[in-house]
Amino acid sequence: YSGHLMTEKTDRNGDTYYWEYDSKGRCVHTYGNDGMMEGRIEYHPSEGYNLVTDSTGGTTTYRYTPDQLVTAEIDPLGNETRHSYTDFMEPYRTIDPEGGVTGYSYDNDGNLTGVTYPDGSGEMYIYDDKGRLGIHVDREGNKTVRLYDMERPHLVSRFIDRDGGVTEFTYDSHGQPVGVGKGDRRSDLSYDGSLNLVSWHEDGRLLGGWKHDARGRLIERSSPGSRTEFYVYDALDRLRRIDARDGNVIHLGYDSYGSITEARDARRHVRMGYNSVGSMTWREEAGNRVSFRYDGMDRLREVVNEAGAGYVFRRDLAGNISSEKDYGGIERIYHRDGCGRVTRIERPEGRSTAYTYDTMGRVLTAEYHDGTKEEYGYDRNGLMTTADNGEARMVFERDPMGRVTKETMGLPGGDKFMGVMSVESEYNAYGERTRVGSSLGADTELSYDRLGLVGGIKATVRKPEADEASAYGDSGGDVRPWESTIGRDD
Repeated sequence: YSGHLMTEKTDRNGDTYYWEYDSKGRCVHTYGNDGMMEGRIEYHPSEGYNLVTDSTGGTTTYRYTPDQLVTAEIDPLGNETRHSYTDFMEPYRTIDPEGGVTGYSYDNDGNLTGVTYPDGSGEMYIYDDKGRLGIHVDREGNKTVRLYDMERPHLVSRFIDRDGGVTEFTYDSHGQPVGVGKGDRRSDLSYDGSLNLVSWHEDGRLLGGWKHDARGRLIERSSPGSRTEFYVYDALDRLRRIDARDGNVIHLGYDSYGSITEARDARRHVRMGYNSVGSMTWREEAGNRVSFRYDGMDRLREVVNEAGAGYVFRRDLAGNISSEKDYGGIERIYHRDGCGRVTRIERPEGRSTAYTYDTMGRVLTAEYHDGTKEEYGYDRNGLMTTADNGEARMVFERDPMGRVTKETMGLPGGDKFMGVMSVESEYNAYGERTRVGSSLGADTELSYDRLGLVGGIKATVRKPEADEASAYGDSGGDVRPWESTIGRDD
């Protein structure tokens, strides 16, 4: 130390880091062994900005208010992200380098009540008079509702999902969940005197059991029909040995900071090494070593395989990968927009792929060097609704939970979509797909047991119409249904 300021620290692995300060006691320079994680800070409080330069030479500018609220971050490439705040220092608006605006609103208690995204969509959060979240409305207008326990008002007793399904929760005297029920299915949990989970039942059937030692460490894990698995720890609570269900015994070794350096069982022996910030630098098995090399900011720059060949990554000053060269020497060059999204990939022999994005950062188009193109569309929640590759167009319809209920394939292009064939799906209250039907005649029903596992499949195919039969190379005729039942042991 110097004047109560830390200037040097050597960790348990022997790695040393250093700090230097200015006359006001502000850190201006820090670095580790071989320059790892080196950084320099320049302070300009009267002008309202600081400069942070990393070990690769990239300088990031932070602008801030007299209240120390960051109003702008300018990365080493000049891309700027701006922030504004409410009178109560709550984040109010963020503008990304491409102009996308995300806004936030709050109630008088400081609870977040809404988020408006760059595409104009928004989410809403509604609270009760106790400040508890009661209703969430997603960007498609679907609602989820939370209802709370009357006696213990901080615990959720019922959750009503976007499709209207209700999940109920019960708790023990410590407030830990002991029951979760939906429809006619129920999960029950129990705990020991130290509040460690010891059993899990589904509709009265034991599915899992756990035992813990006096320190709360898991020492046994069991399930019906399987051997019990055992765990052994050292004095530092590190897992040292696993007696697995299949009879295999796994031994683990660690460095001084708890990173696994060795894993050994009856069949394999793997060793690993790490750098001063805990990133893996090599992995060796059966005498074959793979090495990982990093830049001064601990960003991966090369993977060297067992044969000594390198897969090399190059980065720009902002840390984004700008090119990569694989083990065979093939290089790919990446161009990015201000948000770091890849806009173009260049490959050997003039091959390339160009990408465009919507304001939410989702891929809209992928255009290839040969003129072929893919186009994608999304709903407000970011789930894909259309995909077009020039040969065919797919349209996806979804229920409030986001599950696909209908997939329609049609001809590409044109102002009006012309569907050719479709597949429809139905789901039960538990989210399990119970029926899959095709416009070509296939109809499959699936049934499930109380654990959510498929218990039966029933399939039928209707007789195609004459024109459909000829169109698909089928002479028509009746097709017998078939049914399969799946039995399972305990």
